[in-house]
Amino acid sequence: MIRRMQLMLALAVSILTTASAQSTLTAGYIITAKGDTLKGQVKFNPKNDLLLYDAITFQTNAADKKSYRANKIKEYSFDGNVFVSRLIDDKPVFVKRLSAGAVNLYEYKMEEYFMNNIHLRVDYYMEKLGDSELIHIRESKFKRQLTEALSDDQDLIKDIQEKKYDYENIVDIFEQYNKNKDKKG
Repeated sequence: MIRRMQLMLALAVSILTTASAQSTLTAGYIITAKGDTLKGQVKFNPKNDLLLYDAITFQTNAADKKSYRANKIKEYSFDGNVFVSRLIDDKPVFVKRLSAGAVNLYEYKMEEYFMNNIHLRVDYYMEKLGDSELIHIRESKFKRQLTEALSDDQDLIKDIQEKKYDYENIVDIFEQYNKNKDKKG
């Protein structure tokens, strides 16, 4: 029994050491709750991006390392990835911006317990410019939801209805919509 406990403890220490050793520092920024932009380095684990939706560790220098949750900062970015603070089910979280423009598209990842297993769940949300409410895009209703939200681009709506686009390439739909809106001014 003692030998088994020692092995379990050694395994736990090994996993924790490996997990922390896999973290990377890369150039990035945060936008504080007051709107100030601070440049520095973002710490993340490239093998576990799920943590990026919950909290971020940021440092302006080696002595000034802090962790931030979505209720403390507005946004953070690194390596071309932008995460913004939003409310999902009345809980402040970070969502990853996949497309920016007249209608933003966000991704939110979480773990959920289902049938005695933990599963990764990825949800998409849209947000019209000037509106702070996120709209959850459901796979089963995505055609109807996008037809309503993007109704001012009839060519794109036609492509969605004719199945040139589907839920699997939702990012392409928003990129095309935002590109068309930019052209029209």
